[in-house]
Amino acid sequence: MIVQNGMRAFDPSCVVGVHFKETLKTHYGWSKSETERNMSRAMEKVALRNPLDLMNRYPFQLSGGMLQRMMIALTLVLEPDLIIADEPTTALDTITQFEVVEQLRLLRERLDCSMLFISHDLGVVKKIADDVLVMNQGKIVERGAVQAVFEHPSHPHTQFLVSTRMELASHFKQIMEEDDAPC
Repeated sequence: MIVQNGMRAFDPSCVVGVHFKETLKTHYGWSKSETERNMSRAMEKVALRNPLDLMNRYPFQLSGGMLQRMMIALTLVLEPDLIIADEPTTALDTITQFEVVEQLRLLRERLDCSMLFISHDLGVVKKIADDVLVMNQGKIVERGAVQAVFEHPSHPHTQFLVSTRMELASHFKQIMEEDDAPC
C-alpha cells in the first residue's frame, strides 16, 4: 500500500531504513545487507540517488516526493499482486507528481499487477486508469472504462466533475495564451 502522506507512513523515531529492514525481514527473512542491496536497486529505479544515505535519514529529513518514491521502491521489491495507492500524488509539486505517476504506471506494467488508485485528481486518473469508479458521498454513482466515463459521463456528479476539469483546463490554456501574446 502506498499511502497519501509519506511522512505518516514511516516511524518518525527511526531512520527509514529500519522500516524497510523490518518489512523485508518479515516478508523474505532478508538480512540487513540483502535489504540494503535490494532497496538500493529499487530506489535507483525511482530516481533516488545515494540510496544508502537516504535509508539512514529520518522521515522529516526527506521531502514528500522522496518518501512517496521510497514507498514505491518498497513496492517494487515486494512485487505484490495488488497495489493500493491512496492519493499518492497529493501535496506533491507538479514535476514530482509526474514522476510518481510515471513510476506507478511503469510498476504496474513491470509487475503485471492490479492497482487500486484512489484520487480526486481527474487528470492523474485519466493518465493511469483503465477503468474508473466515481463515488459521491460514499456511494458509487458511475463506473466504466476511463475514456467512456470521461467522454460521456451519465451521472450528474460525474458530469459536474468532468465539466469542471474541462473548464479549468480551458481557463488555464486561455491564461497561458494571454501570457504568450506580444505586448
